[in-house]
Amino acid sequence: MKIQINIHNQTKLDVSKEYEKLFQQCAETVFADSEECYEIGLNIVEEEEIQRLNRDYRKIDKVTDVLSFFLNDEDMAEQDGYIYLGDVMLCAKQAQRQAKDYGHSLQREMMYLFVHALLHLKGYDHMQEAEKTQMRKEEEKVMKSIGLERI
Repeated sequence: MKIQINIHNQTKLDVSKEYEKLFQQCAETVFADSEECYEIGLNIVEEEEIQRLNRDYRKIDKVTDVLSFFLNDEDMAEQDGYIYLGDVMLCAKQAQRQAKDYGHSLQREMMYLFVHALLHLKGYDHMQEAEKTQMRKEEEKVMKSIGLERI
């Protein structure tokens, strides 16, 4: 199993090598049970962009923290041995606000949001209470494995 993450930072937030390493660890942990090679786009965006996407795709005209877009076109999905799963859109400013509100680091919040989005790309959802419970359990397992569990 290999994971390739294409990071596109459209903000002024400094996404250091440490962040890149943690994003990679998150993805490898989420997909550890897979034999496939995956490629994922991670787009770190401003509030205006995530609000536009949230409005256009979810019909919710407000800023959100993270969105995931699963690529369901099998003809486009596989190239060079990698299966392109889709894109994650992560709002840096919303993550900063949430980190402050929850009393933890921006790094932890960014990784949590990324893990949440990756689990959606893997097929998890949280519409039903049982699904939500299972998804939260998986999120916390991944966060613990990278040393960023909830304190």
